[in-house]
Amino acid sequence: MTIILKVKRSGTDVDNTKQLIKIRRPAKQGFAENNTAFESWSVFKAEFLHTYSFPTLKQLASHRLRNHQQCHDEPVIEYYTDVMKLCKIIDYNMTDVSKLDHLYHGLKLSLMKDVLRRAPTMPSEF
Repeated sequence: MTIILKVKRSGTDVDNTKQLIKIRRPAKQGFAENNTAFESWSVFKAEFLHTYSFPTLKQLASHRLRNHQQCHDEPVIEYYTDVMKLCKIIDYNMTDVSKLDHLYHGLKLSLMKDVLRRAPTMPSEF
């Protein structure tokens, strides 16, 4: 599991890559030693991120998601990827319905009719 987080502190970006790489090996080792306690690597990863993530990271992601609007020149795939990343930061187990709601919220109006016509039921169908 490789995790790279950028956190704003005192007006400057602080790259936590070195700190997180240091915990990369213990995380995998912890999974290997306790794999009976977790159903899969993704469950372990979700628990790990929930335990060791920065609370402000979720707040910032939530703010960005609420205010994110697709730019006129932004490709749909880029918009989709950004929204899905923010959803995962906010709640790793967010429902598909909530993810779709967030995708619809900031979509360009010119694309809304086409997306509504297809009526996606899962984010991957968006």
